[in-house]
Amino acid sequence: MPVLLASTSASSMHGALVPIAYATSTGSTQTFTFSSIPQTYQDLFMVIYSKSTTSNRDIIAYINNDTSSGLYSDTELYGNGSTAGSNRAANQTNPYLTRGTNNYTANFGTFQVHYLNYANTNTYKNYLWRFANDQNGSGDVGLCLGSWRNTSGISRLDITNTTYPFASGTTVELFAIRTVGQ
Repeated sequence: MPVLLASTSASSMHGALVPIAYATSTGSTQTFTFSSIPQTYQDLFMVIYSKSTTSNRDIIAYINNDTSSGLYSDTELYGNGSTAGSNRAANQTNPYLTRGTNNYTANFGTFQVHYLNYANTNTYKNYLWRFANDQNGSGDVGLCLGSWRNTSGISRLDITNTTYPFASGTTVELFAIRTVGQ
């Protein structure tokens, strides 16, 4: 269950990160849901520190509980130290945060997602994400761009590990990024 954080005093400077919520898995969590996201900031920034309980490692981040629209698209570049690759997916129902060769069952992986202009109701929602994991000398890294072709403001994020629970200790943190004058 996500914990909503009380209003904190952060710098009033443009770009300051303001903590909104966090959640940690005890080993039985399959989905982290962040709802009632305030619509008063410029961007959202999410950090996921995750380990999978099985070889199924796909992390999906649904926006506003949109699970069947086919309005998600993404492009990903990834590498593992010896090979590099890319993926492009359009008109998807699942907004994956992992598309490369990553397998983070042995160690934790780190994911950072930046939702740009998330509250603007005049534009589609674009987001950037990065991931990295180490597997004792192997592992992989990736840089990706995604889009949700909907003009609604982002008020809910559901982070799921497809059909398996996140391993104990998996943490998801959600931050807002201040805009000018906040």
